Amino acid sequence: MRTAALCLAAAACAADPVVIAVTPLGATHDTAGPYGVDAVVVGAAGARVDLRWGTGDGDPAGMARAPMQARGDDLWFGAIPGQPAGTAVFYAVEVVRDGDVVARAPDDGLARAFGFRVLRPDGACDVDSECALGAEVCAGGRCTPLPGVCAADADCPGGYACDAATGTCALPPRSCATDADCPASDRCDAGACVPRHLCGDAVPCPAGFTCNPALGRCFSE
Repeated sequence: MRTAALCLAAAACAADPVVIAVTPLGATHDTAGPYGVDAVVVGAAGARVDLRWGTGDGDPAGMARAPMQARGDDLWFGAIPGQPAGTAVFYAVEVVRDGDVVARAPDDGLARAFGFRVLRPDGACDVDSECALGAEVCAGGRCTPLPGVCAADADCPGGYACDAATGTCALPPRSCATDADCPASDRCDAGACVPRHLCGDAVPCPAGFTCNPALGRCFSE
């Protein structure tokens, strides 16, 4: 692998592609799959974009390689087949040109790949960790949606905070330095991930942004 050619920042390696964002997949009760992954990759002309995925302990040597399909300007799509309940799934996106990996997300190597868990399809659980983090808690042996109403952080499960604007329990804002630290549907603003503006034929983007019609979201020019 041509590690010296890895490029995750345009300023560092303008000639190489840049992986801007990758879909963050959360825990799921779906064992049938497939689990779709979108990636925003800039400058991938003449290169191949691969979805790397594996199960178990996330050993890079055991990760499969599946070509991703172009779905429009800078947008690529790949899918991971369904997995049995209890499976830990790990994945990453690599851009390959002339046989060398020239960009990757996450940028710190396959050993730190993104990951999610496949949960029991019947929703049974013994502890919160067997439910969808951020969406469910284990109550009475079943994964149930997080409480819908709160007035203070104390009304929410551990690790969650009360969103004063909506009155619901939510994960605290995700910190970031660049857009690459956020999900594809978010952008980095003042050190926190915030939702990108929605856009479409009748909904233009703000000045300095262009609409990605496949995602229906605004990206900076």
